[in-house]
Amino acid sequence: MRTKMPWIDRDLCDIAERCTDCKAAKFCKHDAFQVIPGGNGAGESCRVAVDLEKCRLCGDCSHACELGAVKMV
Repeated sequence: MRTKMPWIDRDLCDIAERCTDCKAAKFCKHDAFQVIPGGNGAGESCRVAVDLEKCRLCGDCSHACELGAVKMV
């Protein structure tokens, strides 16, 4: 059986504009999927990151993302 890893499609993800309400980060039980605020808050864009040491490869983040930006590949 192949293990699938979370992958973020940056073209589909709109967290850079919103910086809040990331359902993938909200539903991650292991706190592996996180929103990282951009700089000092002076209009810099946010981004998302996956801590692969904390990730348990459960796929909850991919199911939670309404935009389909998170995939298990």
